[in-house]
Amino acid sequence: MFSTLMDRDSKGLKTWFRQTICEVHRQIYDTLVVELAETRPDVIVKLVPLIDEAYLMGVKMNKKLVENKLSKMKDNGFQSPQRAAQAQATRKERIRLVKLLEQNNQTLKEAGEPTQ
Repeated sequence: MFSTLMDRDSKGLKTWFRQTICEVHRQIYDTLVVELAETRPDVIVKLVPLIDEAYLMGVKMNKKLVENKLSKMKDNGFQSPQRAAQAQATRKERIRLVKLLEQNNQTLKEAGEPTQ
């Protein structure tokens, strides 16, 4: 009935032990569609574009935060830490952040938004 960015099967993975703003937007969207789609389609038509816009804002914010964290990891000399365990943990975190950044870029690309 309604096709939006958040109405897809490939929803993002939880990125933190708490919910991200994008996850909250998905929950709002899911609740509205389930509870109001049949009884109040006029409300859905008004709200879904606003939720989509807020969702994209959240993706862009998340992307900037990830880029910032990755740049600080590089700038602060974390590239070659003293301890092997710390080096391994840093590499794992960088891999996780790069994957998250790729997910953000894919979402923005699907929405027709610039990724830079």
